Amino acid sequence: METDDRPQGTTRAGAIVLVGLAALVSAEPAAAGMPSITLTDVARARLDAISFFAMGLLLAAGAFRWLWNSLVRDVPWLPQLSYRRALGWTVLWGLLFLIVLTMISGARELLTPGAWEKVGFTYRVKESATAPAPGVSKEDRIRGLETLRLMLWSHAARHEGRLPASKEEGEFAAEFWRQPGHSAVDYLYRGGLEIGKEARPLAIEYDLYGDGQWALYSDGTVRPFPGVEPVSAAAPDATPASQPREAQGEQP
Repeated sequence: METDDRPQGTTRAGAIVLVGLAALVSAEPAAAGMPSITLTDVARARLDAISFFAMGLLLAAGAFRWLWNSLVRDVPWLPQLSYRRALGWTVLWGLLFLIVLTMISGARELLTPGAWEKVGFTYRVKESATAPAPGVSKEDRIRGLETLRLMLWSHAARHEGRLPASKEEGEFAAEFWRQPGHSAVDYLYRGGLEIGKEARPLAIEYDLYGDGQWALYSDGTVRPFPGVEPVSAAAPDATPASQPREAQGEQP
């Protein structure tokens, strides 16, 4: 008959520790005015999230180590992987994926500036940027591009015929870059062009109206994008009052 050679005090200490842990796990808020130190809802939610991802990271490292060492059986020249190294490789790959996702988000914001808003932990397209703009006609959109043309041509007249290389270099209010009916969306601007050299798109609408895009070209014309027939080709010194009639094909 086997006997337990462990000291009785050790067994009793282990039982006390187990009872203490059980009491801590099952602890409830104190009643009858007794003090109780607890976390706030926000702190508890953050602690839950941190513990969840920490446990997920540890489990992923263990799974990676198991898969690697299983592969070693078939490929003998591969080294055995310890859990510490598996954890390091898992963290490294996680950081690399985070960088890639950040670059994708940055590219998305550059391609659609101001069109995204944060909702919780994710982003979605703003309703103001996707909803149809009420009361914005084709003539209003052409007029907006022609007004921008006046600003750009005025800038070029003060800078030896050079157009702004970027929106930030334009010496006029930011509202002239806005698309009609969409206060959060600017025209797509292609700087570095010269006036009249060749007809290349200079400022282009984002396709937010459902009936195609219009663009201002470097020769001063406003036409559909892509397109070949000029809609208007007013002189650089044209006045705003004459532009709507020219855009509609009327003579001033």
